[in-house]
Amino acid sequence: MEDVLYYLLKVAIGTAVFYIAYHFLFQKSKHFVFNRFYLVGSFIASFIIPHITFKASSYLRPTSNYFSYGVNGADVLEPVTYATEAEKSIGFQEVLLTIYLVGVIYFFIKLVYGYRVAARIQKRCREKVVNGINVYVSEDNVRAFTFLNKIIIGKNILNNPSIAVVLNHESVHSREKHFYDILIAELLLILQWFNPFGWLHSQAIRNNLEFRADDMVIKESDIQIYLSTMLSMVQNRVKLPLFTELNSSNLKKRIIMMKSKNQNRFAGLARLLLVPVFAVLLVSLSEKETVAVVDDPNKNDKVHQTPNLKKDKSVTVATLSPDPVNRHYIDIFFKKHGRVLLRGKEVPLEDISGKIVLEVEKLDPDKYSLTGLIKTYTEIPLKQILDVKEIFNNHGIEDLIIDTVSYKKPTEVIVF
Repeated sequence: MEDVLYYLLKVAIGTAVFYIAYHFLFQKSKHFVFNRFYLVGSFIASFIIPHITFKASSYLRPTSNYFSYGVNGADVLEPVTYATEAEKSIGFQEVLLTIYLVGVIYFFIKLVYGYRVAARIQKRCREKVVNGINVYVSEDNVRAFTFLNKIIIGKNILNNPSIAVVLNHESVHSREKHFYDILIAELLLILQWFNPFGWLHSQAIRNNLEFRADDMVIKESDIQIYLSTMLSMVQNRVKLPLFTELNSSNLKKRIIMMKSKNQNRFAGLARLLLVPVFAVLLVSLSEKETVAVVDDPNKNDKVHQTPNLKKDKSVTVATLSPDPVNRHYIDIFFKKHGRVLLRGKEVPLEDISGKIVLEVEKLDPDKYSLTGLIKTYTEIPLKQILDVKEIFNNHGIEDLIIDTVSYKKPTEVIVF
């Protein structure tokens, strides 16, 4: 659950950065084809980047011997799992995830409803060729719009003097398959409905498609006639998610874009700036996985690499004192995002050393054989584990078990 929320936050950050880059670098550009691929591609990339994993190797040098679960009949203690009181009760994360899922369901139903309305309108239409363009004429009082690459017009505008301009606009949407851009934008927006930059990104995709259609039309038509046609179709709008239509709500932006001049002076430089933007997002939002590499002195200093920790359930590294009478474990669990549990209680990372001292002082070294037990997810930096190992050693605890679990495995706390 925590992983899902963390992933959604990363996607939201990526979407925000990509949109801000578009706003400052390309929004005023008339390179609509490039903008089309950038907007859709960056929206998709925001969801992919957090799944990318970079692997790094770290080395562990044993003091005596190393083994993994079930190797050579080694008697390894099995962990006992339990849930803390905070984990048993419904927490803030559960509430957030529930609200998120309710929003996803709501907007998905809204999208399906829009599709069904459009499908019903199209089903009742009769097919006709107008000005050499295949269109679907509806008996309803609707303006021209494109749905599933089909141009639909109401019979009320069939004899409009500007019908040729209207159909030219819609044919651009149909010919260049703009419907799929809108569908992708709507589906991704459902997953980011809580993110204001997701809405801005989705709207930018729509606006750019309208800019593209406008630009193609005014190359063949008088711009003043086209503007008059747009203004005459402000009312009786069809307003559903999957439609592209001539008279969209961004009329002012479209008029400004049509009258602006294309500036190519810094276009190449603006695109080049995307490289560091993408690199920063890739480094900051991707996953990092540390692969433990064990240096075995019995094999002429050859390095033995443990299996991929994300595929194996766990790898245990241990040195155990021979036949202790009473073994006592001081367990530390490194949870994700900086949280640390010492013997089942959450403590600040900077207080770990002092807390270990208190635990050691509670015990009689003549009576107990002390063993440090570190439980950690594979995403935790290995340096943190080695720092705690050094703390154990400084307080006379030489025996140590390091237990790593898969990133996808549910939260566990070990108690013996």
